[in-house]
Amino acid sequence: MTTAYVTQNRVERAARDIVAGAAETLDLASPWVEPYPIQRLLGEALPRVRAGELAVRLVYRVAEESDLRITDLSALEALAAEGVQMRYSRRLHAKLVIADRERALVGSSNLTRRGGYGYDGRPLWRNEEGGLLVDGDAAADAASHFDRIWEEADELGPDLLGVVMDFPSVRELRFVAVREVSVGQLVVASDAAETTVVGEIRELTAYNESFPQMTEEMFLSQGLGGAPPRRINVPDIPSLFSHPVKDHGFLVAKTFFRPESAFTIARVRVLRRVRGGRGGTATVPVPPGSDVRAPSAALLRRLLGDGDVRLGRLAGHAEVGVWLRSDEILSKHLAVLGMTGSGKSNAVKHVLRTLAARGGLRVFVVDTHGEYATAAATIDGGAVLLDVSIPDRIDMLDWEMVKERFAVERMTAAIKKELRAAAAQAHEPSAFAGLLAGSGNDVVQDIADAVAADPGGFCVGKEEPRVVHEGGDDEADLSAPGLYVLDLRQTETFVVRSRKCAVLAERVFREAKSGGLPPALLVVDEAHNYVPERTTGYMAEAARHGSLGALTTVAVEGRKFGVGLVIVSQRPSRIAKDVLAQMNSQLVFRLCNLEDIGYVRESFEAADETFVMELSHLDTGVCICAGTMIEMSVRCDVPLFAPRRSFDLGAAALPAAAVLEEAVAGALPAAALVEEGEELVVFSGPEAEVTLRAEGGGHALDVDCADEKLAERVRAAVEHALAPVQPLSKSASTGLPEDA
Repeated sequence: MTTAYVTQNRVERAARDIVAGAAETLDLASPWVEPYPIQRLLGEALPRVRAGELAVRLVYRVAEESDLRITDLSALEALAAEGVQMRYSRRLHAKLVIADRERALVGSSNLTRRGGYGYDGRPLWRNEEGGLLVDGDAAADAASHFDRIWEEADELGPDLLGVVMDFPSVRELRFVAVREVSVGQLVVASDAAETTVVGEIRELTAYNESFPQMTEEMFLSQGLGGAPPRRINVPDIPSLFSHPVKDHGFLVAKTFFRPESAFTIARVRVLRRVRGGRGGTATVPVPPGSDVRAPSAALLRRLLGDGDVRLGRLAGHAEVGVWLRSDEILSKHLAVLGMTGSGKSNAVKHVLRTLAARGGLRVFVVDTHGEYATAAATIDGGAVLLDVSIPDRIDMLDWEMVKERFAVERMTAAIKKELRAAAAQAHEPSAFAGLLAGSGNDVVQDIADAVAADPGGFCVGKEEPRVVHEGGDDEADLSAPGLYVLDLRQTETFVVRSRKCAVLAERVFREAKSGGLPPALLVVDEAHNYVPERTTGYMAEAARHGSLGALTTVAVEGRKFGVGLVIVSQRPSRIAKDVLAQMNSQLVFRLCNLEDIGYVRESFEAADETFVMELSHLDTGVCICAGTMIEMSVRCDVPLFAPRRSFDLGAAALPAAAVLEEAVAGALPAAALVEEGEELVVFSGPEAEVTLRAEGGGHALDVDCADEKLAERVRAAVEHALAPVQPLSKSASTGLPEDA
């Protein structure tokens, strides 16, 4: 090992020699960094940095505001643009220049002119400095020390969004943004003690310290220190615009606005605490001064949980998919709420397709307007359309029906006796009428004549409604897994719709209680008509004809017997509170009715004031996912439901995600990679959703889009990417026979 001592007059020459001799790595530590010295030191090495031949790391200090009066951040940003890695430390005092972990300069000189990196013609202007040039083990020890400094230092990168200010709590914090942010964006705030929380930006307020109407009190309230003197003695609005030429006031006011002085304060609702990469309830606030950064896609995926029903993309984070837990939907129910046209049915179709494809589940949809019936084949190729046959024949043993049909003033005991006696001997209407013929009672004789004339209009004994196939009279078997849609679009009256809904719900629940069948999910569209909060007026029919009671039973007791419930409605305020209270998960789309918004506020644990205020501003297709089916409440951008086209990719292993991403981008330039795993790769874009999934011993490709030609282009692009892995046959690549 060799050692040499250098002073401030030789430090720059020694440092430049080390930089020039660096073959692979160069590490620099200096509390203060000035533009001219750092440019002199690294100028000749930057071409190698740009070319990737030399890796350079630089650590500087930010312990107090005075450090930034010397260190020039603009110069550091320029170096970062060239490829130099940057971090800052709160504790740094060491001054190091290390090349390849083999040669090092250890001393007291900062990268400043007074430290010896300048003032060539005025050496007396330099500080008295000293340092050692070392190699061998000493240089390796210095490199190890630098590694520890680097690991503990913080990074100013593109993911840095701002700094926490004021008085953070476990529920809320505010930060000054140093990058452009938006409402709904998720952020991570953390301090040096590894207290980390994830939150959602709920509100943004823009400030400009040159704004005439910002008083000293307002300025101080933001924790920005004393306001400049010119902040107090500025014209008020009336005096600004009292000039005869009103443009004069406008121009004067503009002189007070300096764009570079503007900044934004973001208010964040804390969602989860992060510890060990997992989420939990926040119990300790992050302190003021904590960094606020953009969360990584990997962290967000962990925090959202391990769901198995893909709904869409995380709003503001297109690279992250939103997955829901099907077991929570089945066991604890789901409410899908939103005004007409907000995207409710679109989201429900996505959920239904995933559940139906999974197998082992019976899904029943009460479809009021035929929206799901028309899409049934797209949701599930084996979907079954249902109807409910409600008997309208007059039961000869129903005294009220007989009395009303034959205008009998009073059903005497004698009349009832003869009718019972005939019913005991004959159950067919014609035979029943024959037994009554010749009765000495005029009323009974009239009944016998009417039944004989129209036996099809009467029955002997009560007939139960039956769930049948649509367009037929054969009773439907509901035991097999798959999608079943009760199509009510041809059922005109609300009374009959309510009764049919009740019949289906009662049968599903009754058969589930008997056991031996796959679990069931009952989806009720326009649920406010079938389980109304108010039972007056026409809504009373829901209670009278059974849908209210039947669905309430499923909501309260269904989970015990494997029956889940999904209610879909644009009027949540009209749904029975006892039913809505059982919905432990929610998808909430745009709502504008004040009564409905108030109802949501009272019903949802996550519905704070800001949450409620945002409901009327959600974009079409964007919903808030909350409840037990997802780890934390987030916004989800749900893609348009489209036909799914599936292609067999054979037994080849999938290439790297980057290769697939390039291939998909050729057909779908706007698509983003949102999921990546050994058995699943998902790309999502405005035109299509692309999924590569494991199937059997190989992989399959699903393309969800309305354009069949676009789906074929995606298939061709993906198969081309697979070609180096598994050459495709002529028939697979062109669709033509092998001998064509």
